[in-house]
Amino acid sequence: MVRYSITVQNQSGSQQQYVLFNKPPVVTGRVQGQVWSNVFATANTPRGSRTNFTFSGQYSAVVATSQGSPSPGVQVNVSGERDVTLGSVRDDGTLVPGSTLQLIVAEDAPQFSSNPLPNSAFSKAFEIQTGNDFTFAQAKQENYLIGLGVSRTGNGQDGPLAAFVPEPSVRYQIQPLNTYYLTVGSYRKGEFIDANRIGGSIVAIDFNRLQSNLTTSTLASAALFLSSSVAAQGDAQTPLVGPARDAISPSSRPNIVFVLTDDQDLHMNSLEYIPLIQKRLIEEGTLYKKHFCTTAVCCPSRASLWTGKLAHNTNVTDLNPPYGGFPIFVKNGHNENYLPIWLQKAGYSTYYTGKMFNAHTVWNYDSPHLKGWNSSDFLLDPNTYDYYNATFQRDHEKPVNHLGEYSTDLVAEKAYGFLDEAVDAGKPFFLGIAPIAPHSNVNSSILLPVKGPDDDVPVSDDKFRVSIPLAAKRHEYLFEDAKVPRTENFNPDKPSGADWIRRQPKLTDENVAYNDKHYQGRLRALQAVDELVDGLVERLEKHGILDNTYIFYTTDNGYHISQHRLQPGKECGYEEDINIPLIVRGPSVPKGGVTEAVTAHVDLVPTILSLAGAPLRADFDGAPIPLSTKDLTESPLTREHVNVEYWGWAITESKFGFNGDDTKRIFNNTYKALRVVGEGYNLYYSVWCTNEHELYDMTTDPGQLHNLLHADEAALAAGATILGYPLKKVLPRLDSLLFVLKSCKGTTCSQPWKALHPTGNVGSLLEALAPRFDEFYVQQTRVQFDQCELGHIIEAEGPQFEHDGAVYWKGSKWSDWT
Repeated sequence: MVRYSITVQNQSGSQQQYVLFNKPPVVTGRVQGQVWSNVFATANTPRGSRTNFTFSGQYSAVVATSQGSPSPGVQVNVSGERDVTLGSVRDDGTLVPGSTLQLIVAEDAPQFSSNPLPNSAFSKAFEIQTGNDFTFAQAKQENYLIGLGVSRTGNGQDGPLAAFVPEPSVRYQIQPLNTYYLTVGSYRKGEFIDANRIGGSIVAIDFNRLQSNLTTSTLASAALFLSSSVAAQGDAQTPLVGPARDAISPSSRPNIVFVLTDDQDLHMNSLEYIPLIQKRLIEEGTLYKKHFCTTAVCCPSRASLWTGKLAHNTNVTDLNPPYGGFPIFVKNGHNENYLPIWLQKAGYSTYYTGKMFNAHTVWNYDSPHLKGWNSSDFLLDPNTYDYYNATFQRDHEKPVNHLGEYSTDLVAEKAYGFLDEAVDAGKPFFLGIAPIAPHSNVNSSILLPVKGPDDDVPVSDDKFRVSIPLAAKRHEYLFEDAKVPRTENFNPDKPSGADWIRRQPKLTDENVAYNDKHYQGRLRALQAVDELVDGLVERLEKHGILDNTYIFYTTDNGYHISQHRLQPGKECGYEEDINIPLIVRGPSVPKGGVTEAVTAHVDLVPTILSLAGAPLRADFDGAPIPLSTKDLTESPLTREHVNVEYWGWAITESKFGFNGDDTKRIFNNTYKALRVVGEGYNLYYSVWCTNEHELYDMTTDPGQLHNLLHADEAALAAGATILGYPLKKVLPRLDSLLFVLKSCKGTTCSQPWKALHPTGNVGSLLEALAPRFDEFYVQQTRVQFDQCELGHIIEAEGPQFEHDGAVYWKGSKWSDWT
């Protein structure tokens, strides 16, 4: 039997990963980045080691990473002779009619006779146009090959290789990930080609493709070896693309994919503008209409999401030090105790790409590296929110900037590559995908020179520019007539809310028009996310693992635009900011389901670990959410409450300021709040650091326009009842519940009524309203603040709940509890 071998010698100064790819898949339409399936891989190859591949069929390409100096050596045993070109070529070397792009090889880089269109977002993109006389017979020769290698600057990544069958009379745009060069050349039979000898501009090489004889079992074992030789066995004609390996059995532990957007709203109808997500997730899964974040801003919300703990327990309460951001996440010990660490201990492979935390920067990304990931590619500040100037940092490599490329498309490409890698690893996996859309665009080009790696002070507002979210070029003219929904709390005639919010002037027509433009930008930015999810599900199907994969789709926090007269932003406790999308698709999850079950971000880590068969931690502040038809049917309202909290600034993301002037930040935006939803009641209660109080009956006032605890609403409050009881009876119950939750830990957070009633005879607001508890609740300590602070400083937050519950038993009778 004919054998072929490839030897990879690591000559770089660091560990490397080398990947051998099999036959590239067939792709039509827009070709973008990583579209292949990994077959063999050696991970973390030490410096100086050799890796030998021996197999019984020939492959299409060999790719090696470019990090380190000098670049890794790649030797390929050429068993055939062929010119490597782009374009369909006749036997006499001329181009087939209809193929208008011709590759010209000069002494330097390849050049093209067709340049990018003027409106191309990619300065290195080029286009292929097929004519009407181009036939599928010609296309099936599969001579259209794109082999993208390492940039001459040395800043390249693994170069993508894509082969595709073009359709007649179609224009294709090829979008490289960085400054790459096409593979070109003619190689003689029996010759060993060393990539170093080619000058570093080529690491992807195409040869004649022969039928492979590798078996599935050989593939699984070959993916694990390092610095050794493996001989292929068997004569089965198994195609080595997509799901070559047997799909994971539905009875085994499921794969988990988690898509996390940034600042996506539920109450301005964003879900209605992403039809592919509707088709792939909402129609095939369940929408949780009462899902809440517990802190309405990016970093604290994400810290709570990935740890299963409320912000007052993570003590990550802001975007930047000294109260938040990546450095505080690490300082508080969470880098050793969060979801990927626990999943790896449970036997899962873990991957992540996109935004993780704020203040995760090009200066501190390795101090230390985020732990727990088999492979990762993080967005880094100061360019995290720059849609066309993103900086990514993969594994332990140096950051790479992507000027001129669209951030969400890059996240998609990296996610698809990680998915292929996860499938090839042959283990259950977790894949986190976090695009920045529809967050505002933050141009930070003037930020870089003014702050260095040792600065802990966040950059002031005048050091960067915030603007409307940017769309991919293909989407930038969509939704030109869309407007923020004109709900009853949209720029209301009468002020609403409490504290500084109640003092906001009515928005001008100019301001409203600008806010509509901001809204349109958000919708456009979400279109690339829509496509990302569609491609993700398509790839899960091709790999044969969709039926054993849970897909979670949510966001870090909500968003408001013009509600309560507010400029575009978040950070408030109102429904637009805290009630956010959550969609789950997966085994046993009802298709097309909609549930009113009350869930929160701190519930998602316990849910994921439960699916993974991993133990739940005693210090989790949340609990697994109901997923199956049985659980959703039998216990749709197992929990009625969500704790909401916030510290520090409120910031406008608009060219207009607060208060009708240029004010861009409000200091005293610290509050503790509570959402309570049960049969017959739907309430929001909050206490601000100024000790102002809010109470909204959201059954009758969904826009939160009538604060029943404000003097202006005294007449309305006088006649208001909840569950048939007057407010003066309900309010002490709500305040006592918030008193427990504002500093709760562990199961007290998920079972707060039990802390108030240790015998367990009260589990809901309705049960707590029993007349025998009236005196008890009147006597309880009230929630109050001593002062406003920018972070979680216990001394400023008034009396604290004693977690042994003793404070609640004082002065009550035993009969009250029995």
